[in-house]
Amino acid sequence: MAKAYFVAGLAGSGKSYYSRKIAKELDLKIIDFDDNFNEFIAAHKDEYESLGSEKFLANYASTRYADLINRAVTQLQQDVSVVIAAPFSKQMQDQKLWDELISPIKKFDSKPTLYWVVISDELRKKRLVTRGEKRDAEKIKKINEYISVSPAKKPLVEHILIQGDQR
Repeated sequence: MAKAYFVAGLAGSGKSYYSRKIAKELDLKIIDFDDNFNEFIAAHKDEYESLGSEKFLANYASTRYADLINRAVTQLQQDVSVVIAAPFSKQMQDQKLWDELISPIKKFDSKPTLYWVVISDELRKKRLVTRGEKRDAEKIKKINEYISVSPAKKPLVEHILIQGDQR
């Protein structure tokens, strides 16, 4: 029977690193929120440039999450276990939103596991600046403000805490 694992955390927290780690240990297929990010931006280039990264991504969040879950379901239908990596910030703070998000997954795994990756603000700043991703450009311009307005909030849904600075 296929299993589903969710890896959540803020930008720069180490979601990708931890996803790769558990995927290797448990022989899982990684389904990452940003797998098709560049193609998505290219398809909406004018809107992306007009709105800016943060507003554009906020406008398309539900579309991107639906795509993420659909890609995971496709693998689960083939009896392939998955690790699904994304911020899940709003969903982890609202049990109803979380339940709606994972509903299609629960058809294959009745109790999917959520790992929440957290790191210090200083390390988060360093990682965001160092990785230099296009999607982080607006965050980096005002990094101290970004960090102060987007603190790590403990999920209200059941989860396992992962200290992302302890690699």
